[in-house]
Amino acid sequence: MALTHGRNLYFAVSTPSAGAMAAISAYTTEVSGLPGEQDLGDITVGGNVGYSYYPGLQKASFSSVHTMDTATTAAWEKFKSFQSLQQSNPTTSWGIQYAPAGTTAGYPMITLNAMIKSIAFSAKTTDPNIFSVSWDMNAGTTGVTVGICS
Repeated sequence: MALTHGRNLYFAVSTPSAGAMAAISAYTTEVSGLPGEQDLGDITVGGNVGYSYYPGLQKASFSSVHTMDTATTAAWEKFKSFQSLQQSNPTTSWGIQYAPAGTTAGYPMITLNAMIKSIAFSAKTTDPNIFSVSWDMNAGTTGVTVGICS
């Protein structure tokens, strides 16, 4: 496998009300914190020579950073009404697909469901306007799937 660069990242979301995945990679500058972690329950007993663990629940708190643009395909168009979307659809998560090296066959693809915890704007007079989205995995029985692009 060749060295990959973040400029090829793929990031797509489906809103709680829509369902269809919409790629917003062109407006995504950073994703961090995936694929997350898993609780490990200590099941060590007397007589063991080392610790023993049993895998528990998965969890992922992660963030994504996007450039501000009002084009109909831009990230902000997907997120601008996140509070009303989540309040109207409280049991429906956002679908997330993330491929850190792009969607070339053989590269990793992470799929999960999550809820938006917060959105924060950042503005500097010398840089493009950006906003960051803080996410918490909302998995139910599906969890985080780390697969391979085909």
